[in-house]
Amino acid sequence: MPKSKLLDKQISSGNVFADLGLPDADEHLIKAGLVSKIDRIIRKLQLTQIAAAKRDYKCFLRFVAAPLLRGELAKTLERFAADVGLA
Repeated sequence: MPKSKLLDKQISSGNVFADLGLPDADEHLIKAGLVSKIDRIIRKLQLTQIAAAKRDYKCFLRFVAAPLLRGELAKTLERFAADVGLA
């Protein structure tokens, strides 16, 4: 059995996209966090992707689109996550 090669370890910056040297790493991290929160909410509510997509469009406008335009999306998502028991 061949010896396994030891890999060098590096401490993460907390942003895997920055660690990989990708442009717009902070933006990628924010988007990944948003997708993760949406996924947790869909799972918590036990919705299929289709059911989630069909669910009240006004909810999307109220909790995502409007705060995004006002630059308050993170704060609104935290409140919404707390409301559905994810925080």
